[in-house]
Amino acid sequence: MAIKSKYAYYPANFDLENFCKDNKLPPHKVAGIIHLFIFKPRGNEDSRDISLSSIILKRKFKDIYKNILECLIVNGVIENTVGYSEGKARRFQLADKYQFAKGTKKFLREIKPLNVVLEKKNEAIARQKFEEQLKLSKLNRTSSVPFSIFSDWYSPLIKWFADGKLEIDNVKAFKIMKDVDLINKEPEKYLEYISKIDVFRCKDYHLKCDSNFRFYSSLTNLPRILRGSLTYDGKKLAGADISNTQPLLMGTLCEVDFLKRLKRERNIEVDESLFDEFISHLESNPIDLIAYKKLVQTGTLYESFCDISPEFTRDVVKDILIKVINDKGIDKNRQKVAIRKALNERFPTISMLLKLLKSKNHKYVSSTLMSIEAQNFVINFPQEFYYKEEHQHIPLFMVHDCFFTTEEHIDYVERYVKGYYREFLGIELPLKRDKFT
Repeated sequence: MAIKSKYAYYPANFDLENFCKDNKLPPHKVAGIIHLFIFKPRGNEDSRDISLSSIILKRKFKDIYKNILECLIVNGVIENTVGYSEGKARRFQLADKYQFAKGTKKFLREIKPLNVVLEKKNEAIARQKFEEQLKLSKLNRTSSVPFSIFSDWYSPLIKWFADGKLEIDNVKAFKIMKDVDLINKEPEKYLEYISKIDVFRCKDYHLKCDSNFRFYSSLTNLPRILRGSLTYDGKKLAGADISNTQPLLMGTLCEVDFLKRLKRERNIEVDESLFDEFISHLESNPIDLIAYKKLVQTGTLYESFCDISPEFTRDVVKDILIKVINDKGIDKNRQKVAIRKALNERFPTISMLLKLLKSKNHKYVSSTLMSIEAQNFVINFPQEFYYKEEHQHIPLFMVHDCFFTTEEHIDYVERYVKGYYREFLGIELPLKRDKFT
C-alpha cells in the first residue's frame, strides 16, 4: 500500500498539452509514461534507456499505452533502443532533445473522489486477502499491505512527513550538482535529480512499503549527494547507518527458535533434512559463529577477507561477499570462487545457513534478510522509541538501515539505537556517521 505521489514529471521542453490535443490522448497517461523515463523503474536506474513491460504498462495505463508509445516514437519524444524479442521487454530512451532538457514540469495526477463506504469495503477485502495469503509460502504471496495496516505499522515515520517540515535547500542542492558537473558527467541523471529536488519542494513524499515490508519514501530515493541539502523545521539533518547490515543479520538468523518460527510461519521454505542438520549444528554451539558475530558487530567483517589477495580491498570484498550471499551458489569468476571458499573455511556455519536458505529457492536469502531489516529497524524500533513521551519532539526518518534526525539529536539517537539493540537483540550495532556534503 502507499500514500501515492501527487505528480507525474516530464521534460520542461515537452509540450504536453498540444501533444495530447493533436494525438487525442489523455494527458495524465502520457505524463505517467514519460515519468518512467525520469523516475526509472527498478533495475534501470543506472542506464539511460529503460525496459518497459507490456504487462505492467497495460495494468497501469490500459490498452491505450500502445497508442501513447507509438505517438511518442513517431513524434521523436522517445526512441526504441532494443526491439521486441520473445520473452524480453523492449527498451526505450528519451530523445536527446528531451533527455538534456534544462528542467522538468509536473502534471497533477488524477485524484478520484473519495467514496467512504466503498473505501471501507475495499479495505476490509484487502485485509482479508492479506491475512489469507500469510498462510502461503512467502515467495507466493502477492497481495500488498492494506492501507490500515500500512498506516499503523509506519505511523511513527509517516507523521514526520505529514507535518510538512521536511524541506530541501533548493539553492544548495543545485550548487552541489553544479560543483560535481552533473549535467556533463552524468547527463542521464540530471532530469531525475532536479525532479527529486522538486518532490521535496512540493512535499510530495510518496510513502509505500513492499512485500518485504521495507519502507520507501522520496527520501529513500534522494541521491546521497543531495541529502546534505535537507532540513527539518529549518534544522539540518544528520544520519547514521549500520555497517555490514546483511552479514550482521545473517548472524541473527543463526538462532534455533527464530529459524523454527520462520519455517512454521512459512516465511522460509527449505529442505527438511538440511534444516534438521543445521538445527543440530547450532545446538552444538559452533565456535566459528562466535568469531563471525564478533567481526560483524565491530564492523570489520569485510576487512577480515582482505588477506586473501592484494586486490581484495574492503570495497571489493563487500561487493563480492554480498553477491555470494544472495546468488544462486554458482561461481562465474575467480573472485567469487575465492570469497566463497574463504567463507566456507572460516565460517562454515554461515555457509551452511546459506545452503539451507537456498535449498528451495535462492531468493529466500534476500527476502528474509530484507524482512528482518524492515521488522527490526523500520517497524519495531520507531514504535518503541516513540512509546516514550520524552522522544515525541525528536524527528526520525529511516532509509532502510539508516537513521536520520536533526544534528542536535543525532548523538542521542545513536546512543539510544545502540542501547536498544544491545538490550533486546543482544547485538552490538556497528553504526557509522553518514557524511553529508
